[in-house]
Amino acid sequence: MATPPLFFQFRAVRSNIARAYLLLGSLGRPRQPRGQPGAIMGHVPARDVFHSPCQEEVYRKVKSYLDDLVEEHYDDAEHCDFYLKYGTTVIEISIEPYEEDDAVIEILAFCVQGVEPSVDLMKELLQINSEIHLGAFSLVKNDVFYSHSFLGRRINPDQLIASLNAVASISDEYDEKIVRRFGGETALDRLRSASRRTTRSGAVN
Repeated sequence: MATPPLFFQFRAVRSNIARAYLLLGSLGRPRQPRGQPGAIMGHVPARDVFHSPCQEEVYRKVKSYLDDLVEEHYDDAEHCDFYLKYGTTVIEISIEPYEEDDAVIEILAFCVQGVEPSVDLMKELLQINSEIHLGAFSLVKNDVFYSHSFLGRRINPDQLIASLNAVASISDEYDEKIVRRFGGETALDRLRSASRRTTRSGAVN
């Protein structure tokens, strides 16, 4: 599997921003929506989206770092999320309020989609979790995620890059192994399938 060696080799799934976000909608994500999704690169959410001043401060820091260091990313401004692609993995960065004076940054990889839950799969994920030192795998319905969370008030570019690189690399290392043994498909394969369906549907219409 050809994996980009550096974080700076992140690429977006598609160059068309709106199309890419529609494709991201085909990936499962265990969260409650906050409003109608928007995916406009460079768009900062309205102030009423934030739950605390610190959440807003951390969001703007993360956005600034991504704008400077990442060639391309997608902003889901209504949810305070960002999306990136790394190897066969799609990464989501979310910023949530934590108490009154901090915020939690979660870096989550869409690892495997559409896998059949089983005791063997859960045992395998627990075994992997016991061996890795950062983050953990989780199984939500038919989807496997890998994520790492940390307090963000004192976030700096090096910390963000290191965390992104670690989560993306670990997910990229294990996603195809999980698919080969337990089925399902990688996040990138899911997006490609959705893209083909969208293309065929557009051709018919």
